[in-house]
Amino acid sequence: MGRPAASSRASFLGVAVLFAAVALAAPVQAEGEVLAAVATIAVPAPLDRLQLLYPADAFPEAGPLPIVDSCGTNHFQVDAPAGWFRFLEAQQETGCGEARVTLPVPPGATGLTIGFLADRSIRQTSEQPLTPVLQQQLVVYDAAGLQASSFSVYDPSAPAQLTRLPFAFTVPLAPGRTNVSAGWSFADRGGPSGQVLVSPLSGQGFEAVVDQPTFTFTGLPLAVERVHQERIGVRGDAVASLTTVQVRLEPWMLSRGAAAILVRVPATLALDGASAPDGVELANGDVAALDQAGERQVTIAAAATVAHGPGTYTLRFLSASTLQPVAALYPFALLILFVPVAAGGVALHNTRNFLRQAPTGFRRTARILVRSVLALLLGYLLLPGSVILSGEMPLLASWPLEGEAGLIYILVGVAFLAFIGFDVAGRRNLARLAALDTAARERSAQALARSNRDLEQFAYVASHDLQEPLRMVASYTELLRRRYGGKLDAEADEFIGYAVDGATRMRRLIDDLLAFSRVGTGGRPFEPVRLDGALDEALLNLEVARRDSGAVLQRDPLPTVPGDAVQLAQVFQNLVGNAIKFAKPGQAPRVRVTARDLGEEWEVAVADEGIGIAPQHIGRLFVIFQRLQPRDAAPGNGIGLALVKRILERHGGRVWVESVPGEGSTFHFTLPKRPRPA
Repeated sequence: MGRPAASSRASFLGVAVLFAAVALAAPVQAEGEVLAAVATIAVPAPLDRLQLLYPADAFPEAGPLPIVDSCGTNHFQVDAPAGWFRFLEAQQETGCGEARVTLPVPPGATGLTIGFLADRSIRQTSEQPLTPVLQQQLVVYDAAGLQASSFSVYDPSAPAQLTRLPFAFTVPLAPGRTNVSAGWSFADRGGPSGQVLVSPLSGQGFEAVVDQPTFTFTGLPLAVERVHQERIGVRGDAVASLTTVQVRLEPWMLSRGAAAILVRVPATLALDGASAPDGVELANGDVAALDQAGERQVTIAAAATVAHGPGTYTLRFLSASTLQPVAALYPFALLILFVPVAAGGVALHNTRNFLRQAPTGFRRTARILVRSVLALLLGYLLLPGSVILSGEMPLLASWPLEGEAGLIYILVGVAFLAFIGFDVAGRRNLARLAALDTAARERSAQALARSNRDLEQFAYVASHDLQEPLRMVASYTELLRRRYGGKLDAEADEFIGYAVDGATRMRRLIDDLLAFSRVGTGGRPFEPVRLDGALDEALLNLEVARRDSGAVLQRDPLPTVPGDAVQLAQVFQNLVGNAIKFAKPGQAPRVRVTARDLGEEWEVAVADEGIGIAPQHIGRLFVIFQRLQPRDAAPGNGIGLALVKRILERHGGRVWVESVPGEGSTFHFTLPKRPRPA
């Protein structure tokens, strides 16, 4: 058997480096690419700070006014809380004016879009139709206050009545710009030059309304805190990756207005979801993706940033790349797949040899080992077969390894190590067990003899050191009853009677404990025992505790079993006594004793409604001298439940507990219906 073992070790060493390089290969992580991350801030125009201007030369490029030489005044009405202002010029007037507003530019802004809703109404009542000469413009001024851009709001030939039409005009902002001014200009010049008015009281009235003007600053750079790309698996013939982009929205941006986030990434990244700084997943309505010019633009709406506040927003993108198998790796992958088959064959050969040479007592275990190796070998053959038949070889021949390929190689390595383990460790352990069997039997015999000596010593100490003071107590209490019986009141006689009776029962209990401690050499022979009688004996011993606590006992009829009546009474006395002792403060103990037929044995349960036992204490509940309560909280020395366990084990039964802290405990124990064979 030495040569196959050496062969196995050589096989292991020959492929250890191979598996270390393959099985430990982790998915490669790479950094993703973010083309841009910017914010847009929408600021409502502060209409309470409008400058209302009426210059005579408001539109010098249009030439002199043909009828009036002044724009007039008081043409504007402003309702700042409602967000609108109106230019109004009556039909008998010809006038003009400008409403101008100035706002600070957020740092880093590169563009500005001014949006608003506009109305227009022209009322003409002249006897002769007049061609209106009207102008409505949005003018943006440069840093020096000079006109930089102008946009016509309405074409003069537009219909006379127009309602709430949206307008948006965009202008660039120079780097370092600190503020921007824009004005809405209106003018009614009357008829064109040379047109004669029939009456100076006739003409046209002009009314225009600008509603909800908003300045949207664009291009504010955002800090990209993290861009992380990780392969997440193979889907079909492609490798799927997850790219995480984290951008930070600063608090000052939200303090300026409603801020939206715009992130531009390559079009190969598909949006998978987004989350806010508080970890809440953003709804579909809060995130939008748009493909434009070979890139994907993802916008987080201003409503979402207002709801979730400043901080780091996370966007997740999915992408896929085609597998790139390396032709030179195909033989390598096949070799890796079938190396465990060779190791399994060697292990099967060696375990069969051991089966032929194993001692008789270990033939069954050796046979199980052979069957385990054979089952493992047959089961492993399914792995390379499924890989080849399912067309997964390109995955195993790709580099770097993806998650599924790494998992397959790990399974191969585990199978290889399992075969080696079965071959080497299994045979060694079986041989060692066989060699230690004789020594274990000898140690068991020595331990049993030592235990018997210890029990004998305990019996001697108990009989010599405990019975003597107990005999003295019993003698003096009996002397008190003889001398003073009938001379004191009835209550005193009753107390003396309890003391004498208690001392007598205590002596009987110690005698029974002595008999139990010597169970190996002097145990009482089993005889039919009525468990009802054993319970009655226990309740008699607990009479004082029951009366003082007000305990209520409910009991079902109990069976008759073979056993030691004294020891079974001790079982009931300990269990019922603990139920009384560990009752809830201020509440009378309630104890219920029941029995259940399990066929070959009886199951008896002692249930209470006391304080219960914490789960972490149940494991040491039946260990001798283990106390769960301090000595000043509950009497006892921690031997009761240990005695219960040993008594029941002697009777061929077992004991366990089910408990809920604060609700109570139920102790279960079993007793065979027939005597246990000697």
